[in-house]
Amino acid sequence: MQWWKERLQICRKPSTVHLVSRIVYSNLLGVDVNLKNGSLKEGSLNLEILQFKSKFPREVLLCRVGDFYEAIGIDACILVEYAGLNPFGGLRSDSIPRAGCPVMNLRQTLDDLTRNGFSVCIVEEVQGPTQARCRKSRFISG
Repeated sequence: MQWWKERLQICRKPSTVHLVSRIVYSNLLGVDVNLKNGSLKEGSLNLEILQFKSKFPREVLLCRVGDFYEAIGIDACILVEYAGLNPFGGLRSDSIPRAGCPVMNLRQTLDDLTRNGFSVCIVEEVQGPTQARCRKSRFISG
């Protein structure tokens, strides 16, 4: 966590600084469970992302969700600062930091992150016929 904390302390964009103020260092994602969309309960996407993050703690984790690659917590702050992306939901102070890019912009986002010295882990969705409310399977690509 100290490694990520040091990276966040050098962020200078006003939107990133605002997001960083909502980060907690009690879990690898930096997600405050008391904020909107901060649940780490069994079966939640956040918990699934946390489990992947525990395997790749020093990588920025991008998770495919439909037509977007999304990041939460610390990783969302990194996307806003170094890839120039806008936070999802603007700068609402009652929600966890979230950011992402459309699938078609993934290459540019990866280039921006790696050019700034970050490694990235991509989590893909298993494609196939699913019901709208069913939990999708995900895996590390590559």
